Amino acid sequence: MIDVLEKINVNADWLSEKKLSDKTLMEQPLTGQVGTDFSVGRSGQNSFSVSADARIKISLFNDALDRDPHGILTHPVADENEEEGGAKNWVDFRADKEAFLKYNLSVTAGAEGSFSGEGTGISWDGFKHMDTLFYKKHSRETPFTTALMKDLKSFKTPLHWESVNKLETGDVLAWSCEGRLEASANVSWSNVLQHSLPLIADAIPGNTSLDIQLGPQFAAEFELELSGSFLYGLKKTEGDRIHLLVSKQSVSSSGATLSYGMNIRFKDSEKAGEQLEVLADRIVSSLLGDEIARIEEWVGKLEKGEEVARDISWIDRLLHLLGVDSVEEYRGQLKERYGQWRTSIIEKLKEVSSAYVEMGMTYQYRRIKTGEELLSVDMPIDRLKPLHPELLRFRLSNMVEAIRADGGREMNLHNYFKMKTLRIERSFGFSMGIFGREFMASGNKRMSEVSKEYNISGQCRLNRTDIRGYRSVLFGEKLDCWVEFAADMDGFSEGAEVKLKELEFSMALGVIQEMGRVKKKHHLKALLDPALAWGILFPDDVHELAEKYLPDAKESGASLSLQLKIPSDLFHPLMHQLGQSGLNEKARLLAAEGLASVTPYWEHFPERYQFELRQRLYRPIWLHFLREGGLSTFDMSNIVSGHLRKEYPEGKLHRIKGQNQRDMMVSVAEIVRVHPHFYRDFLAFIGGLQKLHGGIIRSATYDSKYQKAYGQLKHFFAHPFYIRCLGAFMLGLSNAQAPGLAKIEKTGMLIIGKGEDAMDIVFSGGN
Repeated sequence: MIDVLEKINVNADWLSEKKLSDKTLMEQPLTGQVGTDFSVGRSGQNSFSVSADARIKISLFNDALDRDPHGILTHPVADENEEEGGAKNWVDFRADKEAFLKYNLSVTAGAEGSFSGEGTGISWDGFKHMDTLFYKKHSRETPFTTALMKDLKSFKTPLHWESVNKLETGDVLAWSCEGRLEASANVSWSNVLQHSLPLIADAIPGNTSLDIQLGPQFAAEFELELSGSFLYGLKKTEGDRIHLLVSKQSVSSSGATLSYGMNIRFKDSEKAGEQLEVLADRIVSSLLGDEIARIEEWVGKLEKGEEVARDISWIDRLLHLLGVDSVEEYRGQLKERYGQWRTSIIEKLKEVSSAYVEMGMTYQYRRIKTGEELLSVDMPIDRLKPLHPELLRFRLSNMVEAIRADGGREMNLHNYFKMKTLRIERSFGFSMGIFGREFMASGNKRMSEVSKEYNISGQCRLNRTDIRGYRSVLFGEKLDCWVEFAADMDGFSEGAEVKLKELEFSMALGVIQEMGRVKKKHHLKALLDPALAWGILFPDDVHELAEKYLPDAKESGASLSLQLKIPSDLFHPLMHQLGQSGLNEKARLLAAEGLASVTPYWEHFPERYQFELRQRLYRPIWLHFLREGGLSTFDMSNIVSGHLRKEYPEGKLHRIKGQNQRDMMVSVAEIVRVHPHFYRDFLAFIGGLQKLHGGIIRSATYDSKYQKAYGQLKHFFAHPFYIRCLGAFMLGLSNAQAPGLAKIEKTGMLIIGKGEDAMDIVFSGGN
């Protein structure tokens, strides 16, 4: 500390007889600093540096407008014993009667470094900043030099108990720490495998092969970030008591990204001239149906005006390709025109050869954990002494236990708040692109966030959100869908552990579908069709919207956004019903109706594009499927065929005979083939609701039952078809309930165009 004091820049204020009330006194804080740096480096690749810095800063507060960067003099602390709105400052700074001199001793240490090698990189950056703060209260009439010398003579620090014990009424000591560590590592690998692949050999006469480059690449990135801040403040009050304030915050974030990619292209399009020359000759030969040597021979003869055989059929075709009306008119230019035409073929081949196909897979993981704790309590100073060392180490558990045990006899609790949050995100994706544009992609995302808040009694208030989603891209059409499942509490738990019966469950489902190219009315109707299954639109609405907005959609594309929200006061009765009955006949009927409504739109058949007819035709098919406990693709085709014969007696099947009938059978069976575990996953969803319901009835704890129940529910959140069916099923279940219950909130939006010029058409409705 002496070294730092020696570095303080002495100015006229030190020798001044100004009183502390003088507004011109110490307009800029007095500061002093010492520091050192050390760094090493090599070739700009590897480096390491360490820095240390110590400083003192003396500030004067003599005006109500003065602001303390540490927030001590103006830190608001809500008193639980006061009425709402009765917040007060922790330090009651009365600027009209008193002044404060603040002594801030700070130490900062930092380190950073990096290492890089072939395909590898590691870097880190960290620092720790510590402050000891001493706020000394003075009369405004005290001369500055008198106050300063007196304070330095009896300087105090929160790190020594004797300083705390000798603190005078109204004075403040505080200990503040802040730290951060960031680290990252990355590893990459790539290799080029060269192969001669016989591409398009079947389309071109002769044996043609091209050198193709396969470039696999792998990359892994890992990130870690830790940060925290801690403030421990002590204010001496009347009666030999201490008003204590502790604020603690921490964040830890870690993540990983793994990616694998493959690009496929010509080995070197700039140096592929010889191969492209051969390929161009093959194309010319294929177009004209003759050997390239013979073609070039006859072009030379035509150039010179020599007689050519009349049986050469390709000459007229060649003249047409060269844009020549007659040989006589362009005599002397034929060879040049032929060369230009052949060169244009080679240039087109180069253009194609510079394009490439990209394929990639990516996995991302991120874990973010945050903690926050705030404590404000008034207590006798002798009760603080045994707890003081623990508080300097940022440990509050013993203090909290002491407050609980005291029961308000000697310790007056003003405020206590503790919250822990854990957020985990996962995503996996696959993509494929050509000519630099993504044309096919799919992926899923997972997010889980759990927040726990505790009061001084150890009771907990829990809020949890789980989201599972799916994304796909196929030739310009994009699809995003997700299910959000939430468990929330309004108040604190009765005991230390949260019970399932204390939680309010709710669910939300969403679908966003984008259609880049809308050419015909049935394209727009197909886009709007999911809104029928979720009861957001009626068939007449779909027809009207398609008629009205087709011209605009043709120019700029269209997308549809749908959302269903099932509030807790509706979800619980639905869960109770399914929890008691399981998948009974009533539930099967509702599920079959939902499956029929989400059976894909097909513009070729009224049975698929007319919503009511689709439900009537396919409901019994899906009901049979559910009664049998799931069926194979072959069995499902037979069921569809039998049902069609039953639905349309002989002589009335003229519209769906032959290939069309087979198409209708195969298309429904294809749903089963693509989702072979549909029945199992739907049954798991029902079982998850039963587990939740049973846990509520038996007063099971959240920790013992929730994960098992959600583990079954989430199986039915995995695919777009599942999510559409789930929305239709829950809607039907809600409609079957007694009147008076809450309604499912349904919203939809048709978006024409993109960006600022987009036009939004919003529609919504209740059950």
